[in-house]
Amino acid sequence: MAQEEGNVVIETWNSDEIAGPVWLFLECEQISCQGMELLVFHDGNETKISDLHQVEWSGFVNYTLSWELRATSSPMQYRIDAIYPMKDLDDKSDEMDSGDLCSEKIEEGDVGDQQIEFEDLPNLVPQGIGEWGEWQLFESALIGSLNGSTDKDSINIGGSSGDVIELENLLGPAIMSVEVWDVQEDGKDLIGSFEGDEVLGKLLEYPEMGELWVRIVHDGEDGFHPYKFQYSRHVASFEGPDCREISNPWSNGDGLVLEAQGYAISEKPKSAGLTYGGHISSSDQKGDSLLVRIGSDVFVETSCNFSNGADVTVILHQLNGTEKIIDSDPGNCPDSLETGNSTQKIEFRFSSDFTISWEISVWTVDYGDYIGFGDAPESIWGSEDRLKEWPIVEIGEIVSGELSKDDQVDTYAFHIPENFSGEFDGAIGARVALYHTLQSAISFQIQSLNQTDWAIDNYSNGEPIDLPFGVHSIRVEGTVNEDFDGEYYFKIIILGPMEDDLSEFKDLSGLFSEFYILAGVLLLLPLIVVLWWNRGNIGSKSSAVVEIEQHEKRKLGMLRRRLLEASTTEESGERIIENALSQLADSAWEGVIQDWGGPVINYNTENVEIKAWRLGRESDSLLVGIRIGDDNWDLAAMRIHSPEGSSAKIAEVYPKHLSQDDQIYLGKLISDSITFIRVDIEGSPDLIGFQLSGLVGGEPFAAAPIKAIKWK
Repeated sequence: MAQEEGNVVIETWNSDEIAGPVWLFLECEQISCQGMELLVFHDGNETKISDLHQVEWSGFVNYTLSWELRATSSPMQYRIDAIYPMKDLDDKSDEMDSGDLCSEKIEEGDVGDQQIEFEDLPNLVPQGIGEWGEWQLFESALIGSLNGSTDKDSINIGGSSGDVIELENLLGPAIMSVEVWDVQEDGKDLIGSFEGDEVLGKLLEYPEMGELWVRIVHDGEDGFHPYKFQYSRHVASFEGPDCREISNPWSNGDGLVLEAQGYAISEKPKSAGLTYGGHISSSDQKGDSLLVRIGSDVFVETSCNFSNGADVTVILHQLNGTEKIIDSDPGNCPDSLETGNSTQKIEFRFSSDFTISWEISVWTVDYGDYIGFGDAPESIWGSEDRLKEWPIVEIGEIVSGELSKDDQVDTYAFHIPENFSGEFDGAIGARVALYHTLQSAISFQIQSLNQTDWAIDNYSNGEPIDLPFGVHSIRVEGTVNEDFDGEYYFKIIILGPMEDDLSEFKDLSGLFSEFYILAGVLLLLPLIVVLWWNRGNIGSKSSAVVEIEQHEKRKLGMLRRRLLEASTTEESGERIIENALSQLADSAWEGVIQDWGGPVINYNTENVEIKAWRLGRESDSLLVGIRIGDDNWDLAAMRIHSPEGSSAKIAEVYPKHLSQDDQIYLGKLISDSITFIRVDIEGSPDLIGFQLSGLVGGEPFAAAPIKAIKWK
């Protein structure tokens, strides 16, 4: 259609993906809009509407729609309300996964999802559940139409008991309202009726053991009346951060952590905060809670917003497991509070007699040394159970903290994972260094920790140090005075893999061959003299060196064959193995070593001597011999682990001992005793590591050969 003389095009819109009821409403926001006209083109038809103040069109579109707004002059101030039923080109029914449902703000459909009425919906709400199961609203919006003075639309909203339904919008040209019905097996009840301008934010509890239905009605005027109804379903069973219903008290994980708002290393304050919200149904007598990890000595501000009345209790969780209730208005949370030196978390517990929405905000201008922990602890954790109370720093993460006169030591944990080495075959740890503040009043230590008792095995003052796989610590210490404010930062960096130290040495013994020969002759000369004096006695009595008699050799050979050939799948085979191990323990230690040859594990100290042999080149079994020194070993345990490749697991132990995963519990080992055990190993580890630990003289002791066994 040709543009009329004198009129200009103000706005245009078109789409070929329209199917369903359409409504257009454009209103002039000036005193008048000269020449205002709306041209609508749909499915090959053309309509023109003109007015100085408002233009409106509604109808059913099958395929295409376009329109133009014209006026005598431009610009023109106006507003637009419209209902566009866009075709659903993609099937979105399978797009959602459980990960999308970990927030109660994710509903049945995305914000843009809509369901379109192509067949007339029933006028009446059913008398019982399940009668009209096909009339169910699956999306977050319904676009439909009321055609005629008596037409009404009823539809079922899906949900479960405990869910909260939030009505959001009812848009259309007529004066409309929404009726909400509770449909049970034995009948139905009208919950309420809401005019279009009352719909926004109305909260409803989904009926227990029933269905929730809505019915769209209008003022009875004749004609074609499109509408768009929108709602949100807040799913109770997915409102928590762990994809579960939020409980009261909190049982949904370790608690939420504040998010850093962004800051430069050299600038303060260090702000962080979070906002989390949800809904409580009127039948939920316990209500909800929110647990936030804050840490010690942190000043925080809080804000609690409820759509209706609620009872609130604020609790500080201490490191020793106790709780401290904060005195505040029971209908709200305190504007601010300061955590003590032993505070770990803040919990908000709240309930209501109404169906409500809630939103809680927590923020701070200075979160301390580390987000969620406040002031870093002064000492090492001492036990694995307490490790979660320490900030665990990521490799490469920049950490900014502060010391004070009353806080002159901060301790952090960090983890060297076994998979860091990548292509470095045979690595047993990492070479680590520290990039940190250059400040004479502050010292930094990288501490290598024993992974059993968390004792400090080695340390460096930030310089490169080799650390085995596991958890280690950073210690920051300084003397704060009036000339130094105590601020610091550091970053942990990995320089490369930690490898066997033997690879760094070269054999230079050939340079001293002549010296070795001369020294050998001088050292052997006294022995030659003694042998000359006792030449008549040689051969007439036993040598001081341990000799193995022929029958002892035959016995050891027989025991070796039994251990190699006995089957572990038969009861008789197990008895043979245990009997052979017992006889080995009664044999001469040196004789066993001579008979079995070079061990794959060879560890000697004054407290213990450990030998281990593999039972065949491709065998998954080890023979382990342990000779105890002068002191008893209490609570002895042996660990066979995999520092590389898949994990190693204990399959069987002979003689029978209590075992779990990669550990064997040996109990008490008597001084000067010899113990032999056979260990069958599951898994396909590339390397096998060995460790024997226990109490020697009442003190923890661990024997751990540095070199691992190549297994696969």
